[in-house]
Parts: sequence; structure tokens; C-alpha cells
Amino acid sequence: MNDYRQEIHKAAEKAFMDALEKLEETFEEVEEVEVEAPPPPKPASKTDKKETRRAPAFDLQELEDAAADIERYMASLHKSEES
Repeated sequence: MNDYRQEIHKAAEKAFMDALEKLEETFEEVEEVEVEAPPPPKPASKTDKKETRRAPAFDLQELEDAAADIERYMASLHKSEES
């Protein structure tokens, strides 16, 4: 039974890491797009102002640091299971 739980844990860990890699790739693509000249802003009408939402500000370095923290945590979990 313990082997089964380890297999599930490893599969979940792999899926999580794959998702993190895909997220990082997405942010890199967004960063590349932002480096290019952004289109000029269009004048906002009254209805546009109500519907406008700002994207949350994030720092790619903070995201990478968080991913590294998660990887260290997952590794520590894996080490504690082996003991």
C-alpha cells in the first residue's frame, strides 16, 4: 500500500512540476511580448472605463523564487518519506 501512495505522490509531483514549467514558459512569452512595442492605447469611453480591469502586477523573479521554494519543499517531503 505504501508503494501505491508513493507512486501517486510521484505522479502528482511530476504533474505539479510540469504545470510550473508551463507557467514559467507562459510568463516568459508574456515578457517577450511586452518587450516589443506595445500598441498605442485607444481612447476610453465611459463604458470602457467600467469594464477595464488591470492585470495584477507581478515580478518574474518573485515567481521564480516561489517556484524554487516549492521545489525545495517538495524535495524535503520526498526526503522525509525515504527516512
